[in-house]
Amino acid sequence: MSQALPKVSDRLTDILGEFEPHYHGDGIEMDGDDCRALILRLRAVRSLALSMEQELNVFRLADGHQQAATLLDQGAVGLMDEMIFDPEGKVITPDFGRRS
Repeated sequence: MSQALPKVSDRLTDILGEFEPHYHGDGIEMDGDDCRALILRLRAVRSLALSMEQELNVFRLADGHQQAATLLDQGAVGLMDEMIFDPEGKVITPDFGRRS
């Protein structure tokens, strides 16, 4: 079974849980190791958020291209219909050099 992808909100909740014990009323006390660990976690969450933003942008671009292709296809079909059928309802077929 595949593991669920990490969520930015879950990682931020974890970081808040680690950060809150260092807050003491009017200031924050944190030793160098805890601060470095917090910075590394924040960098990891930032990287995750950037990856998710890029993935979302790819999906948005793909969806936009699909919609544009559908519109172009509909327009091309409309133009072909106008070229093939004349206003009197007769079908115009290409000759391709054959003589009847």
